[in-house]
Amino acid sequence: MGYMHRFTPWEWIAVQEADQPLIAEQIRQDNVGTSYFFSLNRYWRYKASPHGYIRHFENEVRDLVQFVDGVTPWKQAQKIRTYWEVRAHHPMPQFNRPEVAMHRNTMGLLPSHTWETDKKTGKVKAVKDSVRDYQTKTPYPKWVQL
Repeated sequence: MGYMHRFTPWEWIAVQEADQPLIAEQIRQDNVGTSYFFSLNRYWRYKASPHGYIRHFENEVRDLVQFVDGVTPWKQAQKIRTYWEVRAHHPMPQFNRPEVAMHRNTMGLLPSHTWETDKKTGKVKAVKDSVRDYQTKTPYPKWVQL
């Protein structure tokens, strides 16, 4: 009995349970009732209700809420685009981050005319955003009436 087991052996547990009633059975617990975590429309990729930011909605819902906040006028709220809605129409939407996997970027992926390099050090000095074909005009969805 001198050996300390890694996990409690069954007979010790049996002895303890016989010795004193389980505390868990005397205390009133709140483990009955609806589970809010279980199945909120779970299926499509185990979906839970959205608990992120409003900007993660894709469509009228998002724009309506931006409008309801009482700040943004509706005409302007319709023009608001989320990050990935803009990204979807970007000429170069996928690239690998320099600190993670720079070596995965081929020259085709990173058109070098979109930044300026320092001649001596070779470090990137500035990023040119206004290069032709780099920032595109994001098309609005059909339901937007401007």
